[in-house]
Amino acid sequence: MNPLKGNSSNVKHKYDEGKLNYLLNLISIKCEENNIYINNDGLFNGKSGVSLFYFYYYSHTKSEKYFNLGSKLILEILEDLNRGKLVTPYLSNGLCGIVWCIDHLFEKGYLSDPAENIFGVKLYDSLTNIAIESLSLNNYDYSHGALGIMAYLNARGKDVSPILRKIIDNSNSIGNEVFWNPIIFSPALPHKKDLTLAHGNAGVLAVLLQLLEKTKEKKMLREIIKASSNYLLRGINRNSNVDLIFPDYVTNEYRNEHGINMQLSWCTGDLGILYTLHKALNILNEDKENEKIMALLEKCAFKRHEIGSGSPDLFFCHGCIGHAHIFNRLYRETRHSLFFTASEYWLNHISESKLNSSIYKNQINSDLPNSMKLGLINGISGIGLSLILLMSPESAIRHFGEMFLL
Repeated sequence: MNPLKGNSSNVKHKYDEGKLNYLLNLISIKCEENNIYINNDGLFNGKSGVSLFYFYYYSHTKSEKYFNLGSKLILEILEDLNRGKLVTPYLSNGLCGIVWCIDHLFEKGYLSDPAENIFGVKLYDSLTNIAIESLSLNNYDYSHGALGIMAYLNARGKDVSPILRKIIDNSNSIGNEVFWNPIIFSPALPHKKDLTLAHGNAGVLAVLLQLLEKTKEKKMLREIIKASSNYLLRGINRNSNVDLIFPDYVTNEYRNEHGINMQLSWCTGDLGILYTLHKALNILNEDKENEKIMALLEKCAFKRHEIGSGSPDLFFCHGCIGHAHIFNRLYRETRHSLFFTASEYWLNHISESKLNSSIYKNQINSDLPNSMKLGLINGISGIGLSLILLMSPESAIRHFGEMFLL
């Protein structure tokens, strides 16, 4: 059932592809100018992610130049690993993200071999063991922990039941709710209950939703998904005078100190959590609860950048292109024009900036690692890849969305 059926439209809205292609050309130039400075091989902040942009841009433009640039980065990554370069095992900056990138490019027909042929079948056993060890330390982080590994293995059709058993064993139950207490990386936040998509309970729920499509234990998993959804639903703010829907990631209070961009962020904001709940409740056929979530998503669609608060963050993790991407997903699912308008609004911030806004200049000239300036979640290749996906068919977005729990 579509809770927004009465508001949907038969009109198919389209973005200004001329503007998007102009931005893509700028991004390709800036990536190429700075390729030599990328010092991270990972998916979210390094060469793997930038290579994805190049290969997708090759498909978009049919220019062999971008196929060659993407291929060059993949070869550099493999050379680094063959020389014994140390990487973390996780999704964001480590081995899991690298092999997921390689498998994705193989499935798209850009590479001749999957990761299994390159690294051997023991790769999967090693990643499974690392995920279980990480869960023993309460590391449920998607970007930097066990959940990203689990999502990758599940996407490859591997047996993730040992990891799932550990997740279930580690869960906490109160009444009809189930939740997890992820490790908090900052010692300043020891008592925080993390509800977020990239680092906390919404991320656990999102990965469980991916597992549901392939598991034989559907009844058991649906019960856990229902209980996890109940826990997140209880976290919704009931005070209409307060702008935040879920507790702030840092303060754990319903007090906004970080601006609209953080409220709507994919990683830790309201939008990422709400989208995950919407997916879960839709699968569970909980129409009444989903109507409430869709009303909150509509509220998010009306949010606008605060005048006088400086240039908005442009990037995927907690910036304009991430907002635009999620609202586009909602528009494609519901055909509700409000979500298209919201997506277009955040895209216009990027278009108007011409990638010369102060936030972009500050990041390019900052002391941040060079890879982050070009990467998928905090850099310009993520803007570029998302722009291409906005012009792509649903199948392309859904395939790519696995990596971002969308």
